[in-house]
Amino acid sequence: MRALFATSVNLRPDPARNELRVEIHGQANPIHDATLESLCTELNATEICYPGTTLRLVCRPIRSSVFPPGQDV
Repeated sequence: MRALFATSVNLRPDPARNELRVEIHGQANPIHDATLESLCTELNATEICYPGTTLRLVCRPIRSSVFPPGQDV
C-alpha cells in the first residue's frame, strides 16, 4: 500500500459521463497489481464523488500496454 501512495496517476475528467477517471499506473510486480485491481473494484463500488463536484471517481489500473499514444513510459 505504501508504494501505491507514490504511484503516478492520470486524471481524466469526462463531464459527459459525469466521471473523473483515475488511471493508476501499474505496480512493480503482479501481486501488487492484483491488490490494486481489488482496491479499484472496492473504491468504484462506493460511487464516491470528487469533493466539490458531481463527478464520480472511477479508478482503474493501467499497464504500459494501455498508455495513451505519445505518453512517455
